[in-house]
Amino acid sequence: MRYWGVATIVLVSVTAASPVEAYNADHLQRLQETGNCQGCDLRQADLSEWDLSGADLSGANLFGANLFKVNLQGANLNDASFYRADLRRATLTDAIATSADFCRADLMEADLDYALLDRADLSQANLQRANLENAILHEANLQGARLVSAYLLNTDLRAANLSGANLYQADLAQAHTQLTIMDGAMMPHNERYE
Repeated sequence: MRYWGVATIVLVSVTAASPVEAYNADHLQRLQETGNCQGCDLRQADLSEWDLSGADLSGANLFGANLFKVNLQGANLNDASFYRADLRRATLTDAIATSADFCRADLMEADLDYALLDRADLSQANLQRANLENAILHEANLQGARLVSAYLLNTDLRAANLSGANLYQADLAQAHTQLTIMDGAMMPHNERYE
């Protein structure tokens, strides 16, 4: 009985210390007021449908953030983390996201036309029906990514890793794939690339 009481106190202390919202309220206010927030903590923030075109979010942490239909056109997203973020139908045209982390992010139907995603981590990301026309994904990690029906016209995939990616019905017309790793990738016509 004595041990049960101690366990209860510890459990209550841990529960009371758990934050309801993970983002830093001051950082969110700075983003609202200035449209920029370098290195900010915006984990799990709700930014759905915000206009952040041209914003500087380099190095920001947007883990699990709601960015549904957000406008990030021309934004600086270098080294930012979008791990498990919801970017469905987001606009990232002309965005600069070198070395950004989009691992397990949902980018379904996102517009990444002319986005710079050099060395970005898009492993296990959902890019179904996403527009990646003219995007630069040089040395990007797309292992296990879902690119079903994605539009990859003239996309630079040189030295990218597409191992285990699902490219079923994807449009790869004029895509640059020199030195691209495609072990076990499911290709546009339901064939595995070995």
